[in-house]
Amino acid sequence: MTLHLTKQERKELIAYYETDALPNFTACNEDDVWYGYQVGDKMFDLNVWDDEYYGGKSGVHCTVYLCEPTHDNNWTTTLVSCPLYEESDT
Repeated sequence: MTLHLTKQERKELIAYYETDALPNFTACNEDDVWYGYQVGDKMFDLNVWDDEYYGGKSGVHCTVYLCEPTHDNNWTTTLVSCPLYEESDT
């Protein structure tokens, strides 16, 4: 299922990605990292990953997943997602 972000959600998620997630991803030298970020009353998981690790063309990608609240006041990641960033976007 495709996640449809509002302009404001996309703006805030891109800002978080650029200022926090990407610098952290680069610094921690991992191939695949997950970050949680809340916009208003919605929670999102951002999966930042290096395509080269998975045999792809190489480059950093970020996929955003919608989270849903659980009965114990936590969040669970759904399969509803959309790409937020690919290195070719720059």
